[in-house]
Amino acid sequence: MRLFYLLPLLLIATFGTVHAQTPMKREIGLRSSLDNPLNAGFIYKKQLAENRYRRYRLGFIDATVNVQSRAILAQYGIGAAIGTEFRKDLDSRLQFVHGPEFSASLSVVAVGNSGTADEYTQIAPRLGIGYVLGVQYNINSQWYVNLETIPALSIGAQYTYGYQNPAPVYTISANLNLATVGLTGAYRF
Repeated sequence: MRLFYLLPLLLIATFGTVHAQTPMKREIGLRSSLDNPLNAGFIYKKQLAENRYRRYRLGFIDATVNVQSRAILAQYGIGAAIGTEFRKDLDSRLQFVHGPEFSASLSVVAVGNSGTADEYTQIAPRLGIGYVLGVQYNINSQWYVNLETIPALSIGAQYTYGYQNPAPVYTISANLNLATVGLTGAYRF
């Protein structure tokens, strides 16, 4: 009978010990661009191995509405990315982060100028590959802040609706602007 009572207590004590020693393998946070705070989103990371993470980003890009007299300009976009992040310890709290990232985005621009032919909508899908470069400061075992930039090469198309003779425009671009820096605050669990 004593074994019947002792076994559940032993299991509870063991589970608490094992659970406390399990490292935190997931991270979730908010990311914003320093040059445009409206370019913000969420980031989720899952640890694959020591100092190696799978990263997922979902962002809202340049959400803007501008109304001037009879003209309205609405611009918004959404993007998603997946990549692998490698971390290298620089000291006990500072890490260098880097790794490849694949992205897809869709932006929409709507222009309305009532009573004229200047009413149209542009839709622009894009695919890209970039490389994350940044530094991460670990505040404690659960929180960190991260500054990073992602130079990228992307391809896309732009479709315009509302003009008399719309024709798609195809683009290939390289974003090598290192001035675009993202700030992330994240929580480990």
